[in-house]
Amino acid sequence: MLTNAPCGGILQRAFYETRDAATSLTLSGGLVRRFFIFGGNMTTKQIAEAAGCTPETVRVKGKELFPNKFQNGKKTEFTQVEAIQVMKNLRVVNYIEAADSMTSRNLEVDRLDRLEAMVSRLVEAVAAMLPRVATPAPLSLPAPALSPRDELRQIIGRAARESGDYQGTWRDFYEAIYYRMHRKVRECAKNRGIDSLDYLEGEGLLPEAIALARDIFEAK
Repeated sequence: MLTNAPCGGILQRAFYETRDAATSLTLSGGLVRRFFIFGGNMTTKQIAEAAGCTPETVRVKGKELFPNKFQNGKKTEFTQVEAIQVMKNLRVVNYIEAADSMTSRNLEVDRLDRLEAMVSRLVEAVAAMLPRVATPAPLSLPAPALSPRDELRQIIGRAARESGDYQGTWRDFYEAIYYRMHRKVRECAKNRGIDSLDYLEGEGLLPEAIALARDIFEAK
């Protein structure tokens, strides 16, 4: 049972509101203006209200058609089939004609429609009680770090594009290393049979080489 849960009151209210709305049902041919779907039976008073006549008129016709329905001290109720039969035989102002097309199947379809509406309302009530889950913020991924080797190539490549002399830019860079760091990078790399950048990286000179490249090409 949901009555003890926080949402119990809302669910019960949604159920009863839907049930009450479902009890008011118009059937074809003006035969029944109100039929209690969830109760399933109609009293003489309800039939009288639907047909627009007095309860006494309904009792007379009911006794004529269903004499065993009336017992002293007991409430008289008619099933939907019996209620329709009674009203078929009534001749009152608000009763226009017998709706022969209104069969048990028609009533069952209406019943299912009402039940579907009730379930929909209950689902909405439950959804309204569920805690609101905030949409998680998109993950902010860090940008890939630039390796020292690529950073050096980026600095010298940018300077080479500006000057239009790619080979001359690298030549000036290695010349500056020779005078400031006292390293003959190209000659040492050639003697080892490796690339000049591999030599700088292997000797742990890349951080100093980057600082030198920035001073030469970016500090202007």
